Amino acid sequence: MPRPALVLLLGLVACGPAAAPKTADAPTDTAPATDPGPDPATDTAPADDTAATGAPDVRITELMYHPVGTAGPRDLHEFVELHNAGTAPAALDGWALDKGIAHRFAPRSLAPGETLVVAVDRSALLAAYPALDAAQVVGDATGTLSNGGERLRLVDAAGNTVDELTYDDAAPWPVGADALGAGEDWLPADALPLSAHQFKGRSLQRVSMAAATDQPGNWAASPLDGMDPGAVDTVTAADALAVVTAIDWGAAGPLPPETPTTVTVTTSAPVTGARLEWFADDLSRSDEATATVAFSASAPTTLVASIPAQPEGTILRMRVLGDPGTGGEVVSPRDGDPFAWHGRFVGAPIAGTTRPYRLHIDPDQWTALWDMAAAGRVVGCDPSPGWEARVPAVFVHEGAVYDVRVRHQGSRWNRTNGLDMASWTAPGPARPAPLKALSWSIKFPRYAPLAGRKRLSLNKLTQSCPGTTTVVGFQLFAAAGLPTPETRYVRLFVNGAYYHHMLEVESPGEEMLERWLADTGATDEPGVPHLFKSGGCNCDEGPYGWGDERPLAAACGWSAAERYAATYERKTNDWDDHAALQALIEGLDAARAGPDDELRAFLDAHFDVDALLSYMAVMNWGVPFDDMFQNHYLVQRRSDGRWLMAPWDLDLDFGGWKGAHASIYIGEEGDPDNRSGWWNRIKDAVFRVHRDTYDARLAELNETLLHPDRVVPLVDANAASWDLAEVAASPAGAACDFAAGADQFRDFARTRHTVVAAALAGD
Repeated sequence: MPRPALVLLLGLVACGPAAAPKTADAPTDTAPATDPGPDPATDTAPADDTAATGAPDVRITELMYHPVGTAGPRDLHEFVELHNAGTAPAALDGWALDKGIAHRFAPRSLAPGETLVVAVDRSALLAAYPALDAAQVVGDATGTLSNGGERLRLVDAAGNTVDELTYDDAAPWPVGADALGAGEDWLPADALPLSAHQFKGRSLQRVSMAAATDQPGNWAASPLDGMDPGAVDTVTAADALAVVTAIDWGAAGPLPPETPTTVTVTTSAPVTGARLEWFADDLSRSDEATATVAFSASAPTTLVASIPAQPEGTILRMRVLGDPGTGGEVVSPRDGDPFAWHGRFVGAPIAGTTRPYRLHIDPDQWTALWDMAAAGRVVGCDPSPGWEARVPAVFVHEGAVYDVRVRHQGSRWNRTNGLDMASWTAPGPARPAPLKALSWSIKFPRYAPLAGRKRLSLNKLTQSCPGTTTVVGFQLFAAAGLPTPETRYVRLFVNGAYYHHMLEVESPGEEMLERWLADTGATDEPGVPHLFKSGGCNCDEGPYGWGDERPLAAACGWSAAERYAATYERKTNDWDDHAALQALIEGLDAARAGPDDELRAFLDAHFDVDALLSYMAVMNWGVPFDDMFQNHYLVQRRSDGRWLMAPWDLDLDFGGWKGAHASIYIGEEGDPDNRSGWWNRIKDAVFRVHRDTYDARLAELNETLLHPDRVVPLVDANAASWDLAEVAASPAGAACDFAAGADQFRDFARTRHTVVAAALAGD
């Protein structure tokens, strides 16, 4: 794999990663919620308009929509630059930016050749750019620019459009303007560390005053940290750049093996000296030879080239060379993009009914994954450096190529446990022997998510076999209105061979919470909630402690704050810390030490008690295995700061470890059915002061959502999705009898309904 050989297929190509529908970052029209009005102290610069002749011509010339390293809930270092390219002053009285960010200008004049910067936060921008003339900066603007692209518009006092554009964070727009386009794992060494570019990165800079504003070729990513708000020295070209707007590989899925590939490239303008450079990627090398072929032009902006036939399993890499209009050599990917090549997979389609994924990984890297997992989570008092470490790999779906980072997935107990492979003929790791079918965590670059997902987990289906507890369990929690991952069964093929039949589980994070907010109609939320995973231990080891919401003290050389951060991993809003979570847990402990009315007041003030009751009712109806000290999430809404709980890892719930006659109060201190005596501080507090309302919620759900008439059809639908022949064909086979697993869940649901009803009736 030479250079940073990462891939993005253009948004206009139906078969590429960027063609997947956007979710969280889809462009939107954002009208100002409130009009901040003029600021006479910072937005007034009178000029003499009487001597000028001609006409003003105000253009948008630069915008920074996603600086690196946001330090709070808003990108305070965003800006929009305006420039008067005309021959007369422009009287800005009443003008406004009314799409994207909102700002209405005070009475002032923008002289010919003068530049004005509209800041989201004027003080923050001036602090980050000390050479910037404060007289050129106005603000604060209302709102922030979308990191995923949106419409930006400048209007005059009558509401007429003066200039506008709809930018994007995907090709054919410069991807590098999106906070460099990717995380550190995908960036070249000379761009690291990201902290060196705090609040800066790359902006979008206009190329030509003569060309239309609203076209991708009229915008280029600035040099790294080369933004120049207040200056327009970069706007020197006579016309927009020629950019690639589409790449057609000639097939909607994988490219046929042993067949020449015809690549058709569409450009926004003719490209001087256009040619195609390609190579076959060998993941164990970084020095593969490349070849260059000439394009034929069926039209001035339609270029066609042929790549020779390639064998099954080839990862093709390609880029377009030529002069885009700057005297450069590479037209696509664009300058500043966090990847150097486009890509496509060569291989016959995989027959069958279960969704297939392909993963290609250097066997040496695969061996390293095992060694890192086998070392455990903690060495002495320190986290093992390899426990969360990832290695590069290539993920393929429907012919699209994604450069990913992977590791094995699982708890400190089960990460290296898996079924032995009966046979393995493809290139594989040196260890373990025999090879085991393990779970995988796959992380995608920000510029190329898989159908909007930046991360997914592939579960090996051993302890959770056949997956019914996870699939149906999450469906029940979702129906109760709680944030819950989506699931589906898949087949994983590694280095060309069938690896295992697995369950894909969405990794909880921004995408899951954004979907939950939309599903629940929470339109008043100012942003994605804070999400923390309880990944504790039934012990204290290194920085990790019990994740049962007990207070954590300093230990093993780690401060209390560091131990909260380790035990409750933050999954969203990484600009924030764990202070609020620590305060919640320590406040709960103090309230528990007081009388019941004080504890009730604390819960009612800090939790969404209604959502908490729904979580506990569904979880305890399902007889939880280990949600007491780990395997649950804490969610804090940003609108009101209230907390709730969300589920994770339901492998042995719903009768998997204890039958349907178990207690309905598991998690309460002293409950006889607590696993090994473990209990949870939040659940115990609710049982103590809201027992009657918990009972009422459980009774309601037992006769509605959790009634066998609702649950059994979900089990049936899940069972109907299995292709048992494909399960059996995997080298490790299945860890259980799938049909028997479904029957067990059905029997549990019927019996549990009766047991819960009797327990609530006092029988």
